[in-house]
Amino acid sequence: MHYRDRLSPKVRTQLEELIATAIEGIKRHEVKSGYTNIFAKKIWNCHAFGHCANRPELFDTGRKLLDEWLTAVSASGMRKIQQPDLRDG
Repeated sequence: MHYRDRLSPKVRTQLEELIATAIEGIKRHEVKSGYTNIFAKKIWNCHAFGHCANRPELFDTGRKLLDEWLTAVSASGMRKIQQPDLRDG
């Protein structure tokens, strides 16, 4: 965590608890690669939290998800699939 030394112990503890909760949510969130924008956000979250929170396993998960997404896109292209049409109400 950048600037950790500038935080009070109380704030640092609170932030670490929030980060731990966010990481747990990221890990539990299941999304198919066809939901491109949401899947991309999950990849980013894994990379960012993995790097900033020093969680290499989460960073590696992001790398695996990126590989999965790239494989899916190379096989069938980027199409707007598995997304509801918002105009359908």
